[in-house]
Amino acid sequence: MSQAADMKSPSQRVFLWSVPRSLSTILLKCLSYVRNFNLQVINEPYVSVHYYGPEKKLMKNNVEDKFESVFTQAGTAVTNYNAYDDALSTYQWVKELLEGEYMGKDMVICKDHGYNLNGLYHMLPKGYKHTFLIRHPQKTFPSLKKITESVCSVDFTQLEQKDFPEPMHHGYQKLFELMEYVIDLGEPHPIIIDADDLQKYPESIVKQYCQAIGIPFSPSLLSWESGPDVMDTWITSKQVKGNNHLSDGGFYSAAFNSTSFHPPNKMLERSEVPKMLLPVIDDSLPYYEKMYQLRIKP
Repeated sequence: MSQAADMKSPSQRVFLWSVPRSLSTILLKCLSYVRNFNLQVINEPYVSVHYYGPEKKLMKNNVEDKFESVFTQAGTAVTNYNAYDDALSTYQWVKELLEGEYMGKDMVICKDHGYNLNGLYHMLPKGYKHTFLIRHPQKTFPSLKKITESVCSVDFTQLEQKDFPEPMHHGYQKLFELMEYVIDLGEPHPIIIDADDLQKYPESIVKQYCQAIGIPFSPSLLSWESGPDVMDTWITSKQVKGNNHLSDGGFYSAAFNSTSFHPPNKMLERSEVPKMLLPVIDDSLPYYEKMYQLRIKP
């Protein structure tokens, strides 16, 4: 067969949707080490649209303003990123990016957060299988609080609920609504992974996920190299890539320093959760629980 005949568009395209602090970057890093399979990763294009592009829909409050300031500085501090300019990031441009030909690739997989789509389902690209990664909000929100306080130097005890990061307001609701849309669109049984299952039973969950989306599984996928170098193979925006390279303690440092999945940390008892987080946890829990019932099981 000629080289030209080998250069075909990918037959498989997959979305991995989540909320922040759900181990999605670790899972994406894991999959990036697949062998004998030409995988193209597109990382968080809707983050770029939502937060940095000309159509940005940034929720205006004190914390989001600080996020914007810190991340803008991180994104412009280094100029040698092999990434696209966030000024390009509109919903239409991302749709065209995701529908690109990607000649010679076996699969395109895109990771993002459901709330960044802002309910604009008509802007979703065609030809994608939609999958979901969930994590108990009693784990994600304390983690988001901790990293937000570290990166943005804010004190949650001094914040009103309206000033919490956007995912705490409707991250789970938007993820659930996106799942319902996908079901109505003709995917009656979307693939859903729970982060605790992924950490407790990585071989079983990763194997089932790979089989469901069409990636060849081998036990070698369960360990990988430390560091952020794999991200150089991902398509992402300059701003998102800059944010990923924040100093130690930033949003992605744990994912990039990882070399495998570790057993999950014990979830805080309700009495141990900072009281200001309880209302947003309670608001999010029904959406999480409905998706949890539909998850793939070890």
